[in-house]
Amino acid sequence: MICNIQHIKKSPFYNGLFFRFWGIGILVFLFFQFYRGLTLWFIGWEFDLDNLWRIFKGGLKMDVSTTSYILSYFLSMVGILWFTITNSLKKFFRLIILFNVLLLIGVACVLIADVLLLKYWGSRINSQALSFLKFPLESIQASLNTFQIASISAGVLLFGMGCYIFISKSENRIKRFSRNINNSLSNWFYFIATWFMLVIGIRGGTSKIPLQISEAFVFHGESELNNQLTLNSLWNVFFQLTNSEKHPNIDHIIQFEAKTDFWSKYRGEDKTNSRAIISPIESTQISVKPNVYLFILEGVSAEVSYYFSNSNLNATPKLDELAQSGLGFKQTFACGDRTDKGVATILSGWPGQPWQSILNYPEKYKKLPSLVQSFKNNGYHSSFFYGGNSKFANLKDYLLIMGVEEIIDESEINQMEMDFIFSQSSISHEVYNSNNLDPFKFSNVRYKVKSKLVQSKPLKPVNPFELKGNWGYFDPVVMDVLTEHVVQNKRNKVTKINNSTQPQLNIILTSSTHEPYDINRVFLNRKSVAGNSKYHAEIQKYLQSVRILDQSIYACIKKIQTMDSNALFVLISDHGKYLNTSNTHYGQRNFFHIPFLIYGKPIDQLQKSLNNQEKEELVNRVVSQTDVPSSINSLVFKNKFTNEFEYSRNIFQKNHSGMSWFSMYGVMGIIEKDATYWLSTDKKSQELEMPWDYRDSMTLHMGKKIILDFFSL
Repeated sequence: MICNIQHIKKSPFYNGLFFRFWGIGILVFLFFQFYRGLTLWFIGWEFDLDNLWRIFKGGLKMDVSTTSYILSYFLSMVGILWFTITNSLKKFFRLIILFNVLLLIGVACVLIADVLLLKYWGSRINSQALSFLKFPLESIQASLNTFQIASISAGVLLFGMGCYIFISKSENRIKRFSRNINNSLSNWFYFIATWFMLVIGIRGGTSKIPLQISEAFVFHGESELNNQLTLNSLWNVFFQLTNSEKHPNIDHIIQFEAKTDFWSKYRGEDKTNSRAIISPIESTQISVKPNVYLFILEGVSAEVSYYFSNSNLNATPKLDELAQSGLGFKQTFACGDRTDKGVATILSGWPGQPWQSILNYPEKYKKLPSLVQSFKNNGYHSSFFYGGNSKFANLKDYLLIMGVEEIIDESEINQMEMDFIFSQSSISHEVYNSNNLDPFKFSNVRYKVKSKLVQSKPLKPVNPFELKGNWGYFDPVVMDVLTEHVVQNKRNKVTKINNSTQPQLNIILTSSTHEPYDINRVFLNRKSVAGNSKYHAEIQKYLQSVRILDQSIYACIKKIQTMDSNALFVLISDHGKYLNTSNTHYGQRNFFHIPFLIYGKPIDQLQKSLNNQEKEELVNRVVSQTDVPSSINSLVFKNKFTNEFEYSRNIFQKNHSGMSWFSMYGVMGIIEKDATYWLSTDKKSQELEMPWDYRDSMTLHMGKKIILDFFSL
């Protein structure tokens, strides 16, 4: 047994340089284990010893491969630095130092960004995330407040300065180290042996096929989030950057063959006539052409509502009241996990392919049908309201191509006179002074919660930027802009100018319920709203921001109704939310559960035509986010149902199938009343699920059709 370092040095297998080299490798490998553990803690992962072992075991090959990549780079740098010092190329030496410092800063940024994406998106950096690099400022603001951005920036800067000083001060050590390198047979042997071992490590073994990303996915049919946790951040980023495809490998899905009548079943079509649609419920059409207000809610989950999910929270009492008075569909599910996906689903009835949004493909989305165009063909004028930058994620271009005639976003609001925001009757003022914004205090009087105003300090005219957050103007301000727009339209209608006699389709996209929830800082009455230790800190902030939005929309709707009694209001969320619970994990059923309601005087006739049993059956059936365009068309216009929106079904249709499709990056599935089933798009994961049952075949059949339709656009 070797007892001391002297004995080691006398061994023919000892070489001091490479002995230290592999020591560094062990430290790098241990760093990745520490980083994975830190990631689990940061995202609030539910501890499970068995799953913990599987996560670390699943990522083992990828960690070894990444360590081998780093050591290969390190070995190359040692050779270059030795060459530059021994040949007195000092300028080149310092240039290499600077390059390596910038590289280290880049690595630090990747590790930070990756863990933030995992926390807020449920996935690692992928082509979907990389597509947002076109909007760097908005992407950074998506999850961080100003203090967090400043803290991380300062930390990265100090890290870079520390690396530069450390490497610069190591110049003399590198010189002494270079003197110990000699052109001996022993050194060449160790050098070749090291490279041979590194190549094996990089490839993930000695098999003919090098390491694939799917080899880390050891959770099959269980948790896609756990699969994401097995990935090594740096390996995954390198793979995404070097893979030119914008989507996962889906050839095996396209090649799937199975005889099934699933498509007819999903569409609710009569089997005797594949084009015939079962007659909708009688009297679903309304008697007038109302002004329509379509509210697309940012990330509001049905799981925080008593009406929609029997939650013990009080985050949406006002929406609950509207849903009870109108038609609130309790089992509505989103098709995706991002706003850009949700907008395309709601306005175009596009279910979404299992990778990034179709808004990343201008040549594709310009061929989609449009709810806006349907309204335009029936004499409507369309407007879009948003407090942020509508150019983000190609949203503005999509809206213009879909036929939106007027876009009022942050740049437009900047040019407005803001006096109406600070009036005593403004929505912003009402919400600012509301004493009923506590989402943790459940009311005994359900659906009839009345706001109580307190005599607090009024909202004063201040710098307009104080009415903004990371995502632009806060939602109460946008509601004020909308109501002011309605006032102007009413005034113009009286004077008959600007073609204002046209009925209006107004689309409102909210934003303040998105991280970092900075609306709470301005509009939350801190004296009446305290936190609740039962909920994670981020979830508390989310719930409070939802409560503010709930109050804002309710005040907006009631104000509009005083000016436009025949207005029709449609409210639906763009996607669901992970609420730090097992049943709302990314990809789980309740992650996609969203509120959807129709409210207003125009649907009174429809409600009267339904008895209690029919209404109960209607509001409790499973419906999809894609069903919005056809349902609204059917409701507002008396024209017959058409197949313009192929994936959209009329929710008032008697034989609605009660199914909803969903997809995330690398995952696709179907939700029914009593079941949820999904498959990974990865070939290996699918093969491990074999033999496929009927529901697997249904998922693959639907996924294949959507993918083929996407490529045919």
